[in-house]
Amino acid sequence: MAHNFNETTRTRTINLDSQFVLIGNNIDGSVNFDLHFFINFDDVKENLESILLNIQGEGEWDISLYQVNENIKMKYQYGYYKCPKFGKKILSYNYMNYPLKKILFRKKEILFLHSYFYFPDRLYVIHADAQKIELQVEIQKIVLRY
Repeated sequence: MAHNFNETTRTRTINLDSQFVLIGNNIDGSVNFDLHFFINFDDVKENLESILLNIQGEGEWDISLYQVNENIKMKYQYGYYKCPKFGKKILSYNYMNYPLKKILFRKKEILFLHSYFYFPDRLYVIHADAQKIELQVEIQKIVLRY
């Protein structure tokens, strides 16, 4: 059985009372998500997981969460990539990440748990084919400063 574990940590300073926007971008593919506005960080905690767990995409796509001010203005980089004119990127989730399984909000951090489990349809010889089983785990940790 093959397995791999990867953990990345980023630190972000946020204002809990600020507005946030989640933006979906089709790069060289598509994703079934465009924009969602959050009134504050409590709203992000309540709704982000259900939104991201229902994402469907193919090809290259990207979803990013930004902290923004009240008068948000969007701009397009490269003619197609949406982002706020003024905003701070908090997180990014894209086609290169393993499928998201769970988001854990703790007092000063957010954990994004991704995993991929491959099990062949048929194992002909248990010991010889065991190497075909794969488990991949990825944890994205965002340490929050207020």
